Amino acid sequence: MSSQVTITSPTIFSAKPNDGPTKSFVLSCIDPRFAYATEQYLYDKYTRNNLSFDHFVLAGSALGGNLTGPGSGVGQCNILSANSNWNRTLIEHIQVAISLHNVEGVEIIDHLNCGAYGACIAGISSGPTGDQGATFHRGQYISLGSSLTGAVYVSHNNIIGTTIGSIILDAGVTGRYFDGYTTSPTTTLIDYGGNSILTERKGTYSGAKVLVLGCIDPRYSSVLSAFLREYKGVQFIYDLFVLAGASIGANQSYLANGNVRVSGNRGNYPNNILADTAAGIGPMGVSWGPTFFDHLSLARSLHGITEVWVFDHLDCGAYKAVAYGDLSNPDLVVETHVAEMSKLKASIDGYTTRTGPITDPLNTSPYSLGFKGFVIDLDGNIGKYVDGNTIFGAESSLTVASSVSRPGVLIRDSSDYTKIVKQARLFREFSGRASTGGSQTAYNNVFSQPYDYSIIQSNEARITYNLGRNVCGCTGAFSTSPLGT
Repeated sequence: MSSQVTITSPTIFSAKPNDGPTKSFVLSCIDPRFAYATEQYLYDKYTRNNLSFDHFVLAGSALGGNLTGPGSGVGQCNILSANSNWNRTLIEHIQVAISLHNVEGVEIIDHLNCGAYGACIAGISSGPTGDQGATFHRGQYISLGSSLTGAVYVSHNNIIGTTIGSIILDAGVTGRYFDGYTTSPTTTLIDYGGNSILTERKGTYSGAKVLVLGCIDPRYSSVLSAFLREYKGVQFIYDLFVLAGASIGANQSYLANGNVRVSGNRGNYPNNILADTAAGIGPMGVSWGPTFFDHLSLARSLHGITEVWVFDHLDCGAYKAVAYGDLSNPDLVVETHVAEMSKLKASIDGYTTRTGPITDPLNTSPYSLGFKGFVIDLDGNIGKYVDGNTIFGAESSLTVASSVSRPGVLIRDSSDYTKIVKQARLFREFSGRASTGGSQTAYNNVFSQPYDYSIIQSNEARITYNLGRNVCGCTGAFSTSPLGT
C-alpha cells in the first residue's frame, strides 16, 4: 500500500458534497423508472434546503423492508436467497445512520406498478397495468413502520443508551408512493392520506443498463446523483443500490472461501469491529452481501443490466470500522478501496458465470457483466480506478491478477462521456431566464454572472427553454403521513 493520498487523477467529474445536517433515513425502490422523480423530490425537500439524508434502497421499498428470507409465508419471498434477510440489512443500516449521522426519522417512498409486489404478494397482478391499488402498499408501509419503531437501537453517541426506535426516531416513520402505469410519462407522489405532493417525469421503459452500488454516507448522495444525472444515456436506466461502505459492505459478509460468515465472526476481515460487539452497535453485516447479490440478480432478470458501477468514497465510516478497526483512521488510501472493488468484481464474475461458491438463482444461464469502480474524494471529485480487469490509479503500487496497472488517465468510453460543460451552460441559461422573468436584457446581464454549477440536477432538467417555465408541478408543500393514517 502507498502512503495516504487523495484522488488527483483520473478525475472525471466533480460536485460539492452535501455537508448539511442529516434529518432522515430515506428508503426507496430500485426501479429505474422512478429514479428521476425520486431524485427530484429528495433534492427539493432536503438538498436545496441545505439538509442531507441517508438514502437506502430495496426492491419493493416497504415490502422489501419486511422480507426476512425465501419462502411463501409472511415476510418471505423467493426473490431472496438462502442467507438473505432484507429486514435485518435495513435495520442495521438505520443503526449505522443513527450512530454516525444522528437521523431523526425514516421516510419510506413506494411506487405502484412494482414488480416486487407482483412477485411476492398473492393477488397482485403484474405487467404494464398491474399493481395499481395503494391498499397493499399502505399495509406494507404500516407493517414496516411498526417493525422499525419497535426495533432496539443504540442511540447516537450512546447518550440514552439502548432503546426502541419509537424513542430514538422521534420524527417517526412517514410514507408516500408514486402512482402510474408502465407507459405513464409522469408520476405523482401521494401520501397515504391522499394528498398529492408533486408531479414529475418518469421513465416508461423498465430496463436498465447499469446497477449502481453506492455508500449510505449523506455527504456524497448529491455527488453521486449529479454524476448519474449528467452522464449520457443513464437517465431512467440505472438501478441504484446502497450499502454502508459500498464494495467493502458487500465483501465483509463472506469468508475467504466465499461462504457467508456466521454472525459475530469477523471472517476474512480480522479488524472488523462491526462483525461483533467491539464497535458497540454490532454484531451486524452478515446479510449485507447476500442482499446486494439478490438485487444484482433482480436487476439482471427484471431490467437486463449489462454493467455494475461501484462508487466508494474516502473518509468512509464503514472502511474505518471494517478494514482498519479504528474509527479515528482517516481512510485516505485509495489503494485500499481499489483492492475491495477488485475483490467484489471477482465475486460478481463468479456469481454471474456460475463458477464461484455462490451463483445467481434467478438467471440460471451463465452471463457476464461489465464492471467499473469509482472513488469519490473529500472534495467531491470522482475518479475511475477500475474498468474491467484494468486498474487506474495515482501512483498505484497495487498488483491484481489479470489486471494492468498504469498511471491514471482520462478514459473516453461509454461510462466517461459527460456533457458537463454543456449542462452547466444550459443551467446558467435557465437560471438567468427564470430569475429575470424572461426578459432578454435582464437575462443577458444575469448570464454573465458566476454560478455554482456543482449541483445542477434539479433546475437544469425541470425548467424548459420557454423562458424558464417551471413544469415540475411541485406544490411547494411536503406533507407527511403519520404511521397508520
